[in-house]
Amino acid sequence: WEAAARERILSRYEPPEIDEKYLLRLSNEFGEKERGTVEFSPEVVLEYFSEDSPLRAVMPEYRFRPQQRQMAELVLSALINGEVALIEAGTGIGKSFAYLIPMLFWAVSNGEKVVVSTFTKALEEQLFFSDLEVLRRALPFDFKAVLLKGKGNYICLRRVERYLKNPQLLTYNERKALLYIIPWLARTKSGDISENTAFSNSGSRHLWEKIRAESITCIGSKCPFFKRGCYVYSIRRKVRDAQVVVVNHSLLLADAAGGVLGDYNYIVLDEAHNLERVAADTYGAIVARWRIVSALDSIFTDVPRPSGTLALLFSSLRNREKYGELYQRCINAIMSARSMTFTFFMELTEQMELVYHWREQRYPVRKRYDPDNPVFRKISKFGAQLIEHLKQVKLTLERFVESVVPEGEESERLTEELRGEIERIDSIMDALITSLNPTESDLVYWMESPSPQDGNENATASLNFAYLDIGRILDSVIYRKVATAVLTSATLSIAGDFSYYIKALGLYRLPPKRLVTAILGSPYDYNRQLKVFVGRFLPPPSPHNEREFTDEIVRVIWEVSRRFRAGALALFTSHHMLQNVFYELHPLFEEEGITLLAQQLSGSHTAVRRRFIEEVESVLLGTESFWQGVNVPGESLEVLFIVKLPFGVPDEPYSEAKQEEIRSYGGDPFIEYVVPQSVIRFRQGVGRLIRSETDRGVLIILDPRISTKRYGKMFVDSLPTRAVDVFSIDELLMKIEEHFGDKR
Repeated sequence: WEAAARERILSRYEPPEIDEKYLLRLSNEFGEKERGTVEFSPEVVLEYFSEDSPLRAVMPEYRFRPQQRQMAELVLSALINGEVALIEAGTGIGKSFAYLIPMLFWAVSNGEKVVVSTFTKALEEQLFFSDLEVLRRALPFDFKAVLLKGKGNYICLRRVERYLKNPQLLTYNERKALLYIIPWLARTKSGDISENTAFSNSGSRHLWEKIRAESITCIGSKCPFFKRGCYVYSIRRKVRDAQVVVVNHSLLLADAAGGVLGDYNYIVLDEAHNLERVAADTYGAIVARWRIVSALDSIFTDVPRPSGTLALLFSSLRNREKYGELYQRCINAIMSARSMTFTFFMELTEQMELVYHWREQRYPVRKRYDPDNPVFRKISKFGAQLIEHLKQVKLTLERFVESVVPEGEESERLTEELRGEIERIDSIMDALITSLNPTESDLVYWMESPSPQDGNENATASLNFAYLDIGRILDSVIYRKVATAVLTSATLSIAGDFSYYIKALGLYRLPPKRLVTAILGSPYDYNRQLKVFVGRFLPPPSPHNEREFTDEIVRVIWEVSRRFRAGALALFTSHHMLQNVFYELHPLFEEEGITLLAQQLSGSHTAVRRRFIEEVESVLLGTESFWQGVNVPGESLEVLFIVKLPFGVPDEPYSEAKQEEIRSYGGDPFIEYVVPQSVIRFRQGVGRLIRSETDRGVLIILDPRISTKRYGKMFVDSLPTRAVDVFSIDELLMKIEEHFGDKR
């Protein structure tokens, strides 16, 4: 900060104060590796799933659940027989212990490594810091566990040192954000930025892109920090010796070649219902202006002053005159490419406006394209020019690197880093070339407008592509490589049928005897704890009666909330409808003294969720992320409204392409794809309600199509208890009162 002031970058700003209570310090490993000290015995393993379980010593609240024992038996069988097990484990089974305990016994006794993959980094941390920590105290042996995230989650000591020595290379906001890094960096053992909640909440994405570790620019053993504190090198060494490694699906799939995880033969894929979606994102690509500009800025930018790998390398050379002309050519090529990037993406954005009128829509417009698409025809020549400009950047940089004779260790390191930047440009060009040749039958291509609602005039459209046959990829990178795989989730079947996920995840490619499937019900007494009501008195939702439907939603939520003052969650499929309902309900709730919360309108996801839990009689309106992964036991959630059956957007490009593929071989895309996707999401939403043996609740389905349409049976058959149709608001209130008794 002082250096920046000396450089007259700062004139009137003072460094912000840092509250160190926001510096959460965690570790990404624990335990010692034991090998050969434990004999693998299925009988001993199953003792942990009995009335006299050793788990009681560390978990007095432990309760024997037959379904948990059944799952452990299935996992044991998969380990012994080399099977792939697809297990639907109902809410409350305790599936993480059911797979972790057999896997840990197997790993330690056989000297093996087990990889456990889940959907999000938050779920990773829950497995690592909660479940595995408990088992470390409960099991009769120690084990080495490692929490692994993608490289971009770890700070790069070499890069942060660069900006600590030269803070004048950063903008004011970036220097301000750097102050949140310094005290944390002095204490962290893992280098994982998620520990530093103050930095994460400071809106400092641009700084993090400059100081995070990156595969493509990592110089490995040539880095001075390689064996002197490098967090990435450290975690890789730990992974090599670990007996259980916890990852997320994105990292697992991105590391298909085994560069970080190394060799492993045993894997658990938890929250497996999300695997298809994550794989489509991982193996596809987004070609966006910010991605290209960020890559070019990393090489060279003159804001606030010349910086980037190229500028640093040039300034490290003593004989600059020798390389001055080549250096200037590189800068000119980068400037031209940056300008052409702006031209191309502005043209794409404006052509999408002319054809699709995206600025008049509520949500971003996503449209598939092929060589005959009118927008594509207009932009393709600009795309070809952009490719040529990026080629010129690559060519001039390669010439510069080839001509430079490093003058010391630092210039040698920067030269190596610049080679990585050239690889990044090459990768971007590959994605752009693929996007501009939309002819591969196994790919779906689409263009996406900015969000019309965010008000960012500089936002531009993007090109995207993804693979359709995700199952073939998963078969190649996972099932064929491992001896045993366990795929599990609370929602893997459609009305008791696994066909959808067997097809979608490529499990049909396995030898029939290798695939084992099982549905294990929840230990909860849903017939006693949960009542399900379908509002047959509501109009079926459609674009023609949206106003009437919205008015009825408002009336039902208001009447139920006012009458019972119970913690309630209303799940919407449209943020637009959520907003309308919120603004109509808010004055009524305020007058009644009931807290009304809404996703994106009442604070961050974390803040809204915390307040919802703390204020027991509050009502939360949520979309998207509240349909899954939210655990709210007890009185904070006793009423769940499902406003509409969660069908996807009809013309969403990936879904549209999948439906065309099904139609091409004579299938019914609505029944084989659209409904199964919706049922899985529906079941995830329903699963928010009953989260313990003592919970009780009411599920109110406000979409009458579940009872009136033929496909509704697939939703009804996926419910954990019988649904009852109600034909008036008074009948609904009466039946809720019967379930809640004296609760008002």
